[in-house]
Amino acid sequence: MITDYTSLQSAAVEYLARDQDTTLIARIPTFIQLFEAKMNRDLFVRQMEARATTTIDTTTTPIEAVLLWSIGKERRVQGGFPGAGIIQKQIAEGAPRKRVGLLPEGKAIAREGSEIALGGKVIGKITSGGFAPSLGRAVAMGYVERAQSANGTKVELVVRGKPVPAEIVPMPFVKHAYYRG
Repeated sequence: MITDYTSLQSAAVEYLARDQDTTLIARIPTFIQLFEAKMNRDLFVRQMEARATTTIDTTTTPIEAVLLWSIGKERRVQGGFPGAGIIQKQIAEGAPRKRVGLLPEGKAIAREGSEIALGGKVIGKITSGGFAPSLGRAVAMGYVERAQSANGTKVELVVRGKPVPAEIVPMPFVKHAYYRG
């Protein structure tokens, strides 16, 4: 099984050397680029999945985490599950905070626990952050007060004691490229 760039390149060269097909040999760089892009995307997805455990904890509701879709429509109305009262209230009135995507300017990576500020006032905290190879830049997720959670809001992330300009953006950071028929 091919699991990395080097083994892909070796397998492609070995296979094509047997057939001496010059049209396929010329296409090796394209195959390698496609494989490399997929590996980068898969690595980023695995990293973000690993960080998901810091995004939701026992103090977070599915409404705050923008996961309302995870509660069946009938259960939303009927309740009868742990936390139903709080969740139903947040569905009706809105949650006090919201999980948002953030794109920091520059190369600084905001890690878990970094503060999110607006006009010098702390409005939230980062739950996870890292480098997104598909975007070629840093990304982060965190919770902010509902009033400041609009997409396009300019905020500052406090990274290692220094303010870093950032913008609240819609998630997912990379749009789905599959066909829904």
